[in-house]
Amino acid sequence: MDKDKIKNNFSKSAPTYDQYADIQKEMIAALLSNLSFAFQNILDVGCGTGFSTIEASKKFPEAKVTGIDIAPGMIKQASLGKRGNNNIDFMLGDGEEIPLEDSQFDLVISNASMQWMNCEKFFLEIARVLQPKGTFCFSTYGPATFCELKQAGFSVNNFLPKEKLYGLLSSCFDEISINKMIVKKKYQSIFDLFAYLKGIGARYSFGAKNKGLFTKSKIASLFPDFGRNICVTYEIYFGNCHGIKKQLYPLIGN
Repeated sequence: MDKDKIKNNFSKSAPTYDQYADIQKEMIAALLSNLSFAFQNILDVGCGTGFSTIEASKKFPEAKVTGIDIAPGMIKQASLGKRGNNNIDFMLGDGEEIPLEDSQFDLVISNASMQWMNCEKFFLEIARVLQPKGTFCFSTYGPATFCELKQAGFSVNNFLPKEKLYGLLSSCFDEISINKMIVKKKYQSIFDLFAYLKGIGARYSFGAKNKGLFTKSKIASLFPDFGRNICVTYEIYFGNCHGIKKQLYPLIGN
């Protein structure tokens, strides 16, 4: 993945992100609702504008919560929304190379951000910064996301299937569960969907198979059904992982 492009896209969208991120807000609410243990030290990877970090702090008011994101603009926006909460810190950081010491956190969360990372590297980093009996919870998108666009001939970014995620996670964690939720979202037209994705910085590579470069009029002529109200699918996975594999201990100093 082109990390410079990811940084730039999300930094540009930082001022508008919360205005558009309704799906992501639903995802973090569902993710946190499944947690009840009194966690004390929490890391939020891919924190964006800090909405998920602040929600985690509300859920666990006694905890220290650290949010990291690869996009400088997102961290700047997150810091503006901190509102004097001394239990929250934000810092620039890549989920594949987390700039924090080993075994610090009893909970790591990641909301709607894993698709921008190399998951194999990311999971190893999570295992490194988690305490041996710590918990990793995440939400991400499944391959049925935007299936309507794929069926219409658009070339859409591929998301990892559940089986692939489970295989990667099983190399790092003792206990793994992955649950699925399907959300249907309506947009006035495909152009409103593209505007939404641009607003949250998610510049997915929507092209067309063997159609050449698209203009607005060309999209409208090739896919007339997408010129009016459309409904698209979001397939969402929620993962809960507990305990670091013992064979990783020598690598992370445990």
